[in-house]
Amino acid sequence: MFPTAHAELERAAQLGRRAPFLAGCMTVFLFSLTGLPPFAGFVGKLYLFAGLVQNDSTLGWTLAVAGVVNSVVSLFYYARVVRAMYLDRVREGETRLAVRLPFGLATGLLAVPTIALGLYWAPIYDAVVAAMPTSATRPGPIAPTTSPSTRTTALATRCTTARMPAA
Repeated sequence: MFPTAHAELERAAQLGRRAPFLAGCMTVFLFSLTGLPPFAGFVGKLYLFAGLVQNDSTLGWTLAVAGVVNSVVSLFYYARVVRAMYLDRVREGETRLAVRLPFGLATGLLAVPTIALGLYWAPIYDAVVAAMPTSATRPGPIAPTTSPSTRTTALATRCTTARMPAA
């Protein structure tokens, strides 16, 4: 039989105390999947949703709204996992988890770009645009030569000033 969600959450209980490094990395990954800043998932969802609403089509707006709703639902679910890792009571006999060095190293090495690309994604974006052939270069939702804060402001302006098409 498959374990229930409650049983899975019990396994995560007090992971923050039993394996603090892994719990911290897991928190970063979960919030990045949700699309919260300052993680790489935020930048990805920002560009995805901007691309959907850029053409001002009903389908694009519908998909963008569905994506935002799914992000909110995922935040609720992932916050429960994080709460279990740090706030739930540990069962009797729970001890500190021994994490093998290769697994801990790999987890840490993956958490670093998840944070770094959320904070400083402009050089990657510029490199991708520069690597594209001139004939294939399409202006994206945000101009590549602006600073990250200007890009975010430009995207927010474009999203708020775009008109919702008539149904």
